[in-house]
Amino acid sequence: MEAIGPSATRQIRVDLRFDSDCLELAVEDTGPGIPPEHRDRLFAKGFTTKPGDRGLGLYRASQRVAALGGQLTVEDRAGGGTVFRARIRYPAG
Repeated sequence: MEAIGPSATRQIRVDLRFDSDCLELAVEDTGPGIPPEHRDRLFAKGFTTKPGDRGLGLYRASQRVAALGGQLTVEDRAGGGTVFRARIRYPAG
């Protein structure tokens, strides 16, 4: 909620989908979005736009998803906001 800021419409939506070979978790918000100049560093350890000792949340999430063989991505949400999407394939077998 902190990243959304003082928007009149403060919403976060979590969507979990799965099928026979993939699990997908999407987290959408109605915030201001991610500026293009931050996208390359967004998942880097220690990167933050907030004051204080921060910058580990998205880094840790991306590391955990990668350890499971998945990928964490970010994209703009239609109408404003951001979507973080984790996709993890199930092991073959």
